[in-house]
Amino acid sequence: MARRRSLRLHPSDGDDDVVSDEENLNDLSFYDGPPWHPPNVICDNLNESGIRSNGHLVQQRDVENVVKLLEEDCTVPFIARYRKEQTSNMEAAVIREIKSSLEELKAVQEKTRFHLLKLGKEKKLSTDIREKLCNSYSMEQLEQLVAPFKSGSKTTLAERARKAGLEPAAEKILGDKGLFNVQDYIQSEGCTRTAKEVEEGVQHIVAEVISKDKATVDYLRSCVKEMSSQIFLCVSKASQARKKTKKDQQVDFEKFQSYMDKKHCINTVRPHQVLAINRGEELKALSVKVSLPDRLNERFIHWCKTKWCSNTQPNSYAARIICISVEDSYNRLMAPMIMREIRSKLNKTAEKASIEVFTQNLHRLLLTPPVKGRVILGIDPGFKNGCKLAVISATGEIVMTDVSYMHTGNRYLEKRRMTDLIRKFQCETIGIGNGTACRQTEEFISEVIRSNSFHPLHVQYCIVNEDGASIYSVSPEAEKEMPKLDPNIRSAVSIARRLQDPLAELVKIDPKHIGVGMYQHDVPERLLKAALGDVVEECVSFVGVDLNICSEVLLKWVSGISAGLAKKIIAHRQRVGAFTNRQVLLDVKGLGPKTFKQCAGFVRINPSSNNTAEQTTKDEVIVISTSEDEEDVKPLARKRGKTSAGPSKRRKKAAPPPPTEPEPLDATWIHPESYEETRKLLKMAFASGKDIGSESIKHKLDNLIKSRGKESLAESIGVGEPTLDLIINGLQQPRNYDIRVEFEKPLFKQEIITIEQIMPGMRLSGRVVNAVHFGVFVDVGLADHGLCHRNHMPHHILQGKVLGPGDKVEVVVTEKKLVNGRKWNISLRLVGLS
Repeated sequence: MARRRSLRLHPSDGDDDVVSDEENLNDLSFYDGPPWHPPNVICDNLNESGIRSNGHLVQQRDVENVVKLLEEDCTVPFIARYRKEQTSNMEAAVIREIKSSLEELKAVQEKTRFHLLKLGKEKKLSTDIREKLCNSYSMEQLEQLVAPFKSGSKTTLAERARKAGLEPAAEKILGDKGLFNVQDYIQSEGCTRTAKEVEEGVQHIVAEVISKDKATVDYLRSCVKEMSSQIFLCVSKASQARKKTKKDQQVDFEKFQSYMDKKHCINTVRPHQVLAINRGEELKALSVKVSLPDRLNERFIHWCKTKWCSNTQPNSYAARIICISVEDSYNRLMAPMIMREIRSKLNKTAEKASIEVFTQNLHRLLLTPPVKGRVILGIDPGFKNGCKLAVISATGEIVMTDVSYMHTGNRYLEKRRMTDLIRKFQCETIGIGNGTACRQTEEFISEVIRSNSFHPLHVQYCIVNEDGASIYSVSPEAEKEMPKLDPNIRSAVSIARRLQDPLAELVKIDPKHIGVGMYQHDVPERLLKAALGDVVEECVSFVGVDLNICSEVLLKWVSGISAGLAKKIIAHRQRVGAFTNRQVLLDVKGLGPKTFKQCAGFVRINPSSNNTAEQTTKDEVIVISTSEDEEDVKPLARKRGKTSAGPSKRRKKAAPPPPTEPEPLDATWIHPESYEETRKLLKMAFASGKDIGSESIKHKLDNLIKSRGKESLAESIGVGEPTLDLIINGLQQPRNYDIRVEFEKPLFKQEIITIEQIMPGMRLSGRVVNAVHFGVFVDVGLADHGLCHRNHMPHHILQGKVLGPGDKVEVVVTEKKLVNGRKWNISLRLVGLS
């Protein structure tokens, strides 16, 4: 076996040094990593899981390049946008999957080291065991290999038997070394036992040895995989004894009625069903058991008897003990272990699928196009405490706040107040939170609009997802942003800003509180937080932020920028003035070339935002230094005429500051590392920076591509075709281009329909508000959202599109049913995409 240096990228690394026969197996100072090749393992796992990149199988060379970039601390958005040549234009979602797999493999490496050291200290490490451990690339394999070396609980039957001195007897039976005599073990060290007690103790030890044997466990798992279609989750109503765990706890059996007294095949059970069953079991409403087929028992026991009795004489005493031990091992140890593994695998698959739904929905929600340039009225609905109102300007500033008692006060006076407010601030856009009293508030606004009270204003309203608004309104960030403002009013401000710029507002809220998906509280918080955090970073980075007007909360989500660094950037902007170009970022303390490389392409310097930049270059710059090392000297901007704090400190003239002239390319998503190539392209097209985003540059570039060809053109300027495409798109996009315009816009309405008007067969337009494994929930203007089941979503209509929040759809009502006299269930069938 070869020595390894690290979690290596190339199989040939370190193959020169071979372990000699005389080498001390317990000396692990040489171990630095496994022999397996990470990209190989990751690539095989991705392809086995059915994950595709651009519709094709993931190639190993692309995985190798992604792993190298991740090891260099490159972020997922940076790799996805600026390293397309190395990854064959791989999607960000696939790169995230590779990143997650790499982290798991690193965890396996650390665990392998731990087990090797532990076994080495215990003098239990052999060449064979060491090689098997180093070749394990999953936690499951590792745990299986070290299981025989783990001392069981002192309360297990096998440990009790060992403590009673019966282990030599078990070893003799398994090895069949001579004739076994029970009488030899009846009396030992002053302890007298019966022959039956000796027999049972030996059986328990042999049963445990069988259950920890790798070949035996592997065979059982292969049988389970082969017979998986015959394995079921048997779900039933929990017994009275189970539900009486807490006196005050009321178990709602009705919620889980559809799962009771049913068998769910482990091959076909849906992820959302697994999570629902788990929740029912946790709430003591359901009882769940894994049902294994009898054929599995018979086949496995027959195989084990053949294997473990091969060294014994047929019909001998030892053979009889082993046969009994095999059955005991299966029934008491191995079958329960397999059942736990099945449940664990189902849970992991369901959790992963649930997180995928969360990330897809959050991605759609964050990329909802902003409603720019409008004065917006945000309404946080309520009954007793009134509806909280907040008017924000076209730039997001709070103009007015108030409370309206439209549901409990004088309705006529409240309509007059609402009319005067809308007219006064020329507000044609209203955002209504989707919480309590949402539909009643919608009816009130719709009624005022129909009365033509706002004429000539064209007033429209939109239902806004307010999940997490109440949590944010009482957070320290909200207190800092809106001091001395009532938390309830802050919620109304947040609702208005969510409509005006969803991304900028939603990043202030913990992603798990945004409420996209189902069962967010049933998946591991650590995994959910990491996955949703990656999506937020990707969305913020790809949309880009204006460095001179963005908030600290938004900036910290940009690729490569941490929360601490975002605070320093904002402090630099407040102290020195607006950034004139991207290179000035390098003046921020703690932001070096490595971080600049990761974040530079995702921050913009729009000309409109730096017109008021202070002319700091006119001031004299003085450097106060107490060190002879000029690399540690940091420039401090000081006004002319000011002196240093103390006479003992030496003053120096600082080196000339970096150019502070605006760079036209800083307003695009083109990375500074490609500026030289971009200028070559502009020169070849007879264009300049002033032409960026205009119609003229589009024609010039089109003509250049037609005359030279894209491949030849890319070679001429020294980049790959993917980077050339990125440069061309960056040059052609209009000023202040926002990628969110390509997604579905919010759905604005002026009137609503009532549940009485809804009849089966009616065709309606709606907006997807949530996507789950079994379909999508659609807002068709009713108090309750309708469910369009996945079976009612024809493939010829979807044409490969995956529906998510914000998508507009055409549906037909198939069923309307009142549940428990309080909630309407509306079933829908998809008939078209808007």
